[in-house]
Formats: sequence, C-alpha cells, structure tokens
Amino acid sequence: MDTASHQASLQKIQDALGKTEHLPPTPEILIALLRVIDDPDVSVDEIGEIVRADAPLSLSLLRLVNSAAYGLVREVTDTAEAVRYVGSTEVKNLSVAIAVKTGLIGKAPVCNSFDRKTLWKNFVAAGLGAHVTATLRGLSAKKTAFSAGLLHQVGFVLLDTVLPYKLQFVFTEVEAGEKSLLQAEREIIGFTHGEVGVWLGEKWEIPRPVLEPMLYCDKPWEAPRSPELSAVVHVGNRMAMEIAPTYTAPSYPRIDGRSLGVLNVDPEFLDQVRRELRRELDRLSPLIEMGGCS
Repeated sequence: MDTASHQASLQKIQDALGKTEHLPPTPEILIALLRVIDDPDVSVDEIGEIVRADAPLSLSLLRLVNSAAYGLVREVTDTAEAVRYVGSTEVKNLSVAIAVKTGLIGKAPVCNSFDRKTLWKNFVAAGLGAHVTATLRGLSAKKTAFSAGLLHQVGFVLLDTVLPYKLQFVFTEVEAGEKSLLQAEREIIGFTHGEVGVWLGEKWEIPRPVLEPMLYCDKPWEAPRSPELSAVVHVGNRMAMEIAPTYTAPSYPRIDGRSLGVLNVDPEFLDQVRRELRRELDRLSPLIEMGGCS
C-alpha cells in the first residue's frame, strides 16, 4: 500500500473508531516488552524486572514455566530465574503472549464473531509458526517473529468489539466464496483488520517492525523495511489457518510462492516447519489453555 492510500485508510479508521468508548487502554507491560524484544543489550535481570513489575503476568509466567511444557527438575520461583532456565527469548515470547491474552483478548467483551478459544489458538499458532520459520531459516527476525505473528491480526479484536455486525457480514461474504477476506473488508467496512491493527499499534507506540507485517502479511515481498519478517508471519498465518481458522470459508489462502522466494527456501522447507509447529503447539498447550477466554 502506498503512503497516500495508507493515510486515507487511517483517516477512515480514525473517523469510525477514534471516538469509541470501547478502545482498549494502552497495555503498558506489552509495550515495554516489545521495546526490548530484539535488543541484544538487554540483560537477563532487566527482562526479569519488566515482567516482575506486573504481578498477574509474573504469576502466569511462573505457572507456565513450572508446567510440564518445560520439565524442570525444580520449581522456579522468580522471573529472573525463569529467564536463566528457559532463555530470554522464550520468556519474552511467553510474556508477550500472556500480556495479549489477559490484556486484550481476555478483557474484550463477549465475542460476537469468533470463538475466543479458537481465536487465541490461531494467534499462538501464527506466532509460533513465524518463530519456527525464522529460527529454522536462521534469520535475525527470529527475535521479533513470535510477537509479530501473534499480534498481526489483533485488529480483529477491535473490529469484533466496535463493528461486530459489519464484521459478521464480511465473514458471510467470505463463507459464500464470493470474495477474499480483504476484498470483503474493504467493501463492507472500508478498511482491513490489518490497517486497524496498525492504527491501534501506532496509538500505543508499538515498535514499527511489529506493525509492518499487519499490512504486508499477504504480500511480504512488498514490505518496505523487513520483507523477511513479513514473510515468516505470512507462513505462520497460513499455517495457523490450517490448524485453527478464525473464520469459515470454502478454502483458505495458501502460502504464496513469492514468500518462499523472499526467504530463499523451497516448498519442502514448509514440511519441516509444519512438523516443528505441531510439536511446539503440543508442548505449549498450557499457554493455549490459559484461562480468560469465554
């Protein structure tokens, strides 16, 4: 999307949503985590301090780290200790996921268009799919991939809250097989869930690398700053739709071969990603089953 089109869409979103009382408050702990997500100079203790500052998040994190997912031989009782045992990247990823679940999905009004548990599984699967893809490919984007994948469809949460009837109409059109999701969103709502995500993310001052895949997940080869990150989110999104689709359709978009070109991989690489993603989803089932979804 060119700059003029993007600004026009943002203005439409501002006009439609800017004064709504349903806008979620800025998730301070999430923003703090995202700002250090790919900073190599952040120490273990600093990460522990960020997580420890939010008592519910810290408690949920420790519960996950002490679950069967990690098989620790002794109970971890401190966030800094958790970082040392499971690694800073894993702790940041888990903490971001918990912050999204409890601060956005778990606190949103009763879902109108989605089954919340399915939506949450889709978010986690997309994040893990992006992370697995970047890790197996050995990309520097692996530090940001999980967060970018997890958050890239967060615009759905706001649309479901503020414009539920229009969003349901979008899915009716998509289910009938007449239009793609993006076509139906533009015709019925006037903008896409990705653009809503960017609009909300800019209000929250989410780091730009996490926002770009919201707009370019479907065409990562056009991403101006980080096509590789958008490409791994593209793969994660498509695989998440195979496992836990957020809407019903006669068929779901497949992984575009141009994304494989961006990543410089062949189609066989995707089989490896799928196998590893399935293993990760099984391992992290305690995260997927976290309370808070109705």
